Amino acid sequence: MESTDIASLSWSRQAAFERGSFATLLGLKLASNGQSVEVLAVGDSLAVHVRSGLILSSFPFAQPEEFDARPRLLSTLTTANAFVGEHAFCTDNSITWDVLAGDAILLVTDAVGHWLLSHPEELPKLMSVSMAEEFTQLVIEQRQDRRMRLDDSTVLRIAVEAETPELPA
Repeated sequence: MESTDIASLSWSRQAAFERGSFATLLGLKLASNGQSVEVLAVGDSLAVHVRSGLILSSFPFAQPEEFDARPRLLSTLTTANAFVGEHAFCTDNSITWDVLAGDAILLVTDAVGHWLLSHPEELPKLMSVSMAEEFTQLVIEQRQDRRMRLDDSTVLRIAVEAETPELPA
């Protein structure tokens, strides 16, 4: 394990080291029944369940105003992560969605999540993106129109497909 010589750091880096670094966590797991997904969320990244071109549900936030609160984040400081060991951690930070073929799950960072909940009519535009360059252009346009916050903007789109039967050998 690497160690840091704190005395060799500038005062500002020492303060940052002592304050710790923080991150969100957004995970998705296909449930054992094959018809549900389990979402785990810590922080302000957002999972969005899309069906028939509409937002069916989002987690951990449902309203754009919820992004204005200071979320719990995971820390490099063990003492700041005490909430992870709490009995209700999994139930408070997870949700299960039933999914159908044709659904999509979007895993997005806070800027995109806030924008999407603020402007749900833009979902078709986001869902039509198929190349990184198109997404970059969409983000630039939305930022220029002051509709999307100037922050990291990332999307992972997961398509739910029908199970295909195994072919006989």
